Amino acid sequence: MQCAASLFVLYGLINRYRALMPFEPIENYGVIGNMQSIGLVGMNGSIDFLCYPNFDSPTIFAALLDDQNGGRFEIRPQLTNARVRQMYLPETNILVTRFLAEEGVSVANS
Repeated sequence: MQCAASLFVLYGLINRYRALMPFEPIENYGVIGNMQSIGLVGMNGSIDFLCYPNFDSPTIFAALLDDQNGGRFEIRPQLTNARVRQMYLPETNILVTRFLAEEGVSVANS
């Protein structure tokens, strides 16, 4: 239960070390998963926490715990001054991250 236990202590750790490391606030993350694994997607589209293939598997990405060495997966558009919005599609667990800028709009579904 490594990954599942890590999620429970994550919020406390983030608040305690927020001043020391450049974490996003926990409320800026959306949860994605497949009923067997779980990931946290930041407002910038980055997967900063992922347990795979199961909840109790070791973390694949753990930037939430260690910004320098934890690892993340990030694909995002090269837009200047983009506003970001996240929401779940109604009655689903599909997370939509939208990047809005003068150059255009980019949408990522997780």
